[in-house]
Amino acid sequence: MAHWYTADLHFDHDSIVSNAARPFRDTSHMDAVLIERLWEKVGPEDDLWPLKRRQ
Repeated sequence: MAHWYTADLHFDHDSIVSNAARPFRDTSHMDAVLIERLWEKVGPEDDLWPLKRRQ
């Protein structure tokens, strides 16, 4: 089992696609691709800890 950590992927953040010049059509496309890429690395027995900075 591996332990994976990721931080602030900006899921559902409408302006991040244009403001950060991310190569996605829109937020829904970005979210789907990010999740797909995570599951390419993270196995079913692995732990995934998505972290978010407190505001």
